[in-house]
Amino acid sequence: DIPDPNWVSGFIDGDGSFFVNIAKPNSLLGYSTKLMFRLAQHDRDINLLKLIIKYLDCGAIQRKGSSTKNFNMIDYNVSKFNDIYTKIIPFFKKYKISSMKSLDFEDFCKVAELMYKNEHKTLEGIHKIIEIKSNMNSNRKL
Repeated sequence: DIPDPNWVSGFIDGDGSFFVNIAKPNSLLGYSTKLMFRLAQHDRDINLLKLIIKYLDCGAIQRKGSSTKNFNMIDYNVSKFNDIYTKIIPFFKKYKISSMKSLDFEDFCKVAELMYKNEHKTLEGIHKIIEIKSNMNSNRKL
C-alpha cells in the first residue's frame, strides 16, 4: 500500500517529470500542445506503479523502447488533459514537491491554465507556451 500522499510526492520528486510537448500536426494553427506527467522505473517495480495509478486514479503503464539500455524500463504516464488538470495538478499543489522540479511543476501548471482557457489554440498562446517550455527541465537556467 501507499503509506501516505507525501510519500508519493517525495517519490515523484525524485523520479517523476513534467513535460510540455508542442508538435506541428495538420491543424489550422500548425501546432498541437500536450501535457505529460511521467514516472520511469525498472519493470521489477511494476506493482508499485500500479499502486500509484490506483492511488492517483489515472494514467497507464507503457514499456520503454526496445533498445538493450532501456529494455527493462517502464513508464507511468498521464497525458489526458482532464486527468492532469483535475487530479495530478491538485495533488501536487496540495502535496508539494520540494526540489528544483517544483519550478518545472509551476511552469507545467501555467501551461495547463493556458490550455484550460483555450489559449493554446491561438498564435499568441502558442508563443507563451513555447516561451514557458523553453525554460523547463534540462533547459532551466539556474
